[in-house]
Amino acid sequence: MNIFKNSQEAEVEKITPSKEAALRWLNKAVNKLSFVKKATGLGEGEEEIYEMIYDVRRIGCEAILAFYGYRVKSSGPGHHKLVIKKAAELISPKLRNEFFRLEKMRGIRNKLEYGNEVSVSEQELKQAYEDGQTLLKEVSSMLKEPERPMI
Repeated sequence: MNIFKNSQEAEVEKITPSKEAALRWLNKAVNKLSFVKKATGLGEGEEEIYEMIYDVRRIGCEAILAFYGYRVKSSGPGHHKLVIKKAAELISPKLRNEFFRLEKMRGIRNKLEYGNEVSVSEQELKQAYEDGQTLLKEVSSMLKEPERPMI
């Protein structure tokens, strides 16, 4: 089955599926999400927290790709977009709404990262965090690993 049928196909390569690599990605994402949970009590830095939650979700997508034996070859422009797109294709439609919001989040994160004036609401932060938890729970389930507590 070839799920990569677009012009970016050359940017994705088939690798040996690796539960171990997927677990490493998952652990990295869970650790970041734990840090975010602790940091949210500070009452400031919403943009930085938003960007970190975005990273949690993107890293969760990397775990999905590793589990199914794929990786995005490039690390330049478009890398995150392709990682998210391919992860969504691999586990969709289960998390369709979460991936839709993640794509929107990617655009906001880009604006934050590259200095465009944009703000993040408390509701956006909360939804992003909840979507991050949902994604990591799904990856944990996919790997048939017991869920780690989301502190």
